[in-house]
Amino acid sequence: DKLVVMSKGRVEQQGTPLSLYTRPATTFVATFIGAPPMNLITVEEGATGLSAMGISGGANLPIPPKGAILGVRPEHLEASTLAPPEGGIALTLKVTAVEAVGAETYVYGPLGPKAQEIIARLPGTATIAPGDTVTLVAPREQLHLFDRETGHRLEP
Repeated sequence: DKLVVMSKGRVEQQGTPLSLYTRPATTFVATFIGAPPMNLITVEEGATGLSAMGISGGANLPIPPKGAILGVRPEHLEASTLAPPEGGIALTLKVTAVEAVGAETYVYGPLGPKAQEIIARLPGTATIAPGDTVTLVAPREQLHLFDRETGHRLEP
């Protein structure tokens, strides 16, 4: 009924399993709960930091001037040729590895100048191969923002 996630003897978050999964309070909880873990993308500065990472959209994301960590779960990334939904994001990934595991396919690739690895969990019928370039989109309601220094959630 209730989980308590601790790190180094300190309570990070407590609540129902679903609430911890859908609204992690910290980056530690975001990567501890869920498999594969949430993608955490360091955005260097303000809204322009998104485009520097190769991310388009995200017009409504309140990224502070000092930057933030943008979180998105692998299953909330969808391969698409369309623009992202309003307030959502689109990122272009050069696929380095594909792992077909039956009903799901995991797609891996680097994002941005620091080559942060991104994982997308796509349907098992996805026909993507290493070397392909794929555009992944995620809706605004599936995006999470965390403080770069503390790892705490920025939005309510």
